[in-house]
Amino acid sequence: MVQTNFKTANQLLREGKLDDAVAAYREAIALNPGFSHGHHNLGEALVKVGQIEEAITAFRQAVAINPQASWSLYKLGVLLQSEGQFQEAVGYFRQAVEQKTDVPEFYLGLGAVLVKLRQWSEAEQCLDKVLNMLYANVGKFHGTSLQTEADYYLGAAKSGQQQWSEAVEFYRRSWEMSPGGVDCCLGLAEALGKLGQWSEAVEFYRQAVVLSGESGEVLFGLGQALGQLGRWEEAVVEYQRAISLGFAGAEVRHHLGYALGQLGRWEEAVVEYRLVVEVSPKSAVVRHQLGYALMRLERWREAVVELRKSVELHPRSAVIWQQLGDVLSELGNRDETVEVYRKALEIEHNFDVEEKLVALLQGKTKKSLPVSLSKTQNQFSPPSTLWEEQQQLGIKLQEEGKLDEAAASYRRAITLKSDKLQFYYQALETNPQDYLIYLNLGNALVEQEMFDHAIVFYKRGLKIKPDNLDMNLQLGKILAQQNKWERASIYFSRAVEIDSECFECQQSLAEAQKNTGQIEAAIVSYQNALKIKPHDYLLINKLGDLLEKKGKLEEALSYYRRVLEVSYSSPNLVNKNPLQVFNNRVLLPLHLSLPYEQTGYAIRSHSILTSLKEKGIDVLATTRLGYPSSFLPQYQNKSVPEIEEIDSIRYLRLNSEEKQTDIEQNYAYIEGYAERLVKAAMSHNASVIHSASNFENGMATVLAARRAGIKSVYEVRGFWHLSRVAKLPKFRDSYWFTYYQSMESAVVRQVDAVVALSQVMKDKLIDWGVDSRKITIVPNAVDTNKFKPRSPDDALQRKWGLNSQFVVGFIGSLNEYEGVDLLIKAVAGLVDGSANIKLLVVGDGSGKKGLEKLVKSVNMNQHIIFTGQVPFSDVIDYYALSNVCVFPRKAEEVCQYVPPLKLLEPMAMAKPVIVSALPPLMEMVKHEETGLVSRSDDIGSLQSALLRIYNSPGLGDRLGKTARDWIKANRQWSVVSQKYLEVYQKLFSRVC
Repeated sequence: MVQTNFKTANQLLREGKLDDAVAAYREAIALNPGFSHGHHNLGEALVKVGQIEEAITAFRQAVAINPQASWSLYKLGVLLQSEGQFQEAVGYFRQAVEQKTDVPEFYLGLGAVLVKLRQWSEAEQCLDKVLNMLYANVGKFHGTSLQTEADYYLGAAKSGQQQWSEAVEFYRRSWEMSPGGVDCCLGLAEALGKLGQWSEAVEFYRQAVVLSGESGEVLFGLGQALGQLGRWEEAVVEYQRAISLGFAGAEVRHHLGYALGQLGRWEEAVVEYRLVVEVSPKSAVVRHQLGYALMRLERWREAVVELRKSVELHPRSAVIWQQLGDVLSELGNRDETVEVYRKALEIEHNFDVEEKLVALLQGKTKKSLPVSLSKTQNQFSPPSTLWEEQQQLGIKLQEEGKLDEAAASYRRAITLKSDKLQFYYQALETNPQDYLIYLNLGNALVEQEMFDHAIVFYKRGLKIKPDNLDMNLQLGKILAQQNKWERASIYFSRAVEIDSECFECQQSLAEAQKNTGQIEAAIVSYQNALKIKPHDYLLINKLGDLLEKKGKLEEALSYYRRVLEVSYSSPNLVNKNPLQVFNNRVLLPLHLSLPYEQTGYAIRSHSILTSLKEKGIDVLATTRLGYPSSFLPQYQNKSVPEIEEIDSIRYLRLNSEEKQTDIEQNYAYIEGYAERLVKAAMSHNASVIHSASNFENGMATVLAARRAGIKSVYEVRGFWHLSRVAKLPKFRDSYWFTYYQSMESAVVRQVDAVVALSQVMKDKLIDWGVDSRKITIVPNAVDTNKFKPRSPDDALQRKWGLNSQFVVGFIGSLNEYEGVDLLIKAVAGLVDGSANIKLLVVGDGSGKKGLEKLVKSVNMNQHIIFTGQVPFSDVIDYYALSNVCVFPRKAEEVCQYVPPLKLLEPMAMAKPVIVSALPPLMEMVKHEETGLVSRSDDIGSLQSALLRIYNSPGLGDRLGKTARDWIKANRQWSVVSQKYLEVYQKLFSRVC
């Protein structure tokens, strides 16, 4: 009966008869109240009829009956989140995730609510898992609502951490997949605004206005964006629309007042500012702007009231003090005006204020328009008072016929007008107790490089005003320049005591402390300075350097990572006149190369260089700074030529006499590398720097390209941190894994173009937040003129005792994830089954000793041969010995993305191949057509594939021939390298 009612309820729900379905579910539950699924479905039905509170109760009951009901836990979290009960929702989402770790919806729900709670880091982790799960399903969910939402919330998380560029990337991706989401549209607009891209921000705000049905909040954002573009009339309209819709808070009225002021509509501006003051009476900014508006209307007494309140709230603003002095002067309050002007000058010197002050002291008045709300830098223009007095005296003496005396007065006037020193010396004669004159005279002496004289006057000024920030700071700077660091630190310390928020004071004190050996104190001072200017490129580097010297490596690395992110966009380090034309000249920085290492990386690099040269590209290869001498022990004491030519390809070695630090990837190393690349690129007249893994090359490339004004390309050849995890699983939980991951991610987001080796690698990079439009797949390839069918060498067969046996070949690196141990066990089983087989293992690596022990343990020494590493030129002969070549890679994470280069070589030689069922391998080998595919990590499946070729030579011949035909059509370097030219050319508006 219960099941019947439940089925009836389900049918009613499917038919859309919601009220009947709710009633049927209630009947079923009444008959069996312990039926968890019944409560769950009732909750689903109640949600559809809008009875949210009752639905929450139903889901709670389902969970109470069955605490492992993961979907009920999830639904409960969703409903609680919709009701704003975020903390409780988190708890249910966490339980759902614990129950089932492979459901992307659960992680999405948890990530979304964590964003609401501003727990950014954990939210990112959850949302990254969502995308990882979606992409792991071979694109099955790509572009679905799950990915759209995950991208949106990742954008929100990045915005919350003020990582605006990354936020824009995620918001854009979400918007492109689902362009109707108002929250995404608004988030994108706000992030674009933070990056200063106001024109585009305006467009998205306008779309958000339409989507939101004229939301006051969105109209306010649109008004702000228009204001940033100086479109004040439009901004006023949008602010007023927002207010008319009830969005009439202090902030929008404040912005409206400012916009009205920009249009000269001061009466209206005053009305808005007064409304804001009623709500925020302690806002110094609003009080100031209200006072300024009243000044423009010449309502002096009202202006005085507001400016007094403003300066009480913000006593370090020279502009407010100056404006208050101007108003008091208009009202005739001479004594108070003098005092107010003095305070303005104490904070910041300004000749206009000084001129007014001197005029007041001499019983004169000098009116001027109110100063602007924005500060401007003044050139030296001494007050007219002193020099005009001399000029007027000259005129009078001339009229009296005293020509010599008149000429002397004129000369005096000219001197005072043009010479700062003379002006201030004259001023001291009449005002010997005015400390500001000593400050300005000291500054004038510094400009003349009369430093010892300046010290005297600064010190005299400090006797009158010991807590003056500028004189303490200036004294410290002069002493520091003279390498008198201990004395300098005294004045810098005083300056910090006077104003702890002074960036220059904190930084100067840190420098003094560093130079006097107070490293811990210097670190603290640098950190204080960094709080004031968190994006200072050089400061972050200095702090990282000190931490490294103190052995605080993790902290140092975090700062190096930060400085690299900042330095990418540092305006001082970006060429203002970038090259607009591709000139067919390319610089290729490499991690390693021939002849020092013969890895797949080195071989691919040389093949690319050769193919590009054949296509008319003038290529120059470089290797990383210090390679090979600093990195390969066998070359440490050997002389390495600066330029080497291999097969007509030039390799430039960036030799370095400096010993590399323990932190190979630190900023100092990458910065030095980048500088050398700039020189190499300029010397070669390159228009593109095209580097390949890892991030050291990539970061140096981005920095160098931007400084040289050319384009950058980064080729991701692998995920080296994942390779290390395959060897050392505990590495994933280390700080270094996170560091390497973030560094690689930073490079691919900053570079102009990205190259990936396979589709699955491209998907992974998109998952990192890289715009898919800038990623090009350039797969591995092979030279089919070199790798072609050939007969086995008789001498080599005799050397290794290969006569009539069926030879299984493995040629490659003996790393743990290559699966050679599985191949050994598979061959051992076949030999035990009387198969006449030998396994030929060619290569070396970290897993070789373990593999040799394995062979011994299964008593296969007579059937399994280890040749060790052989010269690259001999590899072809070893392929020729093999009847089948096997690539039994394990299903490690790195193997899910990165394709091996070696696989193409036997295929080009028409050798049958067997590969594991991994995505990058299956991009090259189609089962039963160009090879055989066996299940990864499955010895039985591998044995079956081997036996098929062992028992059927015709099958091997057919697979080998088809494989070579496919290689010739799709994977010859002459074909593949054309894609590089397309990448380069797309980066430029014109091509030579």
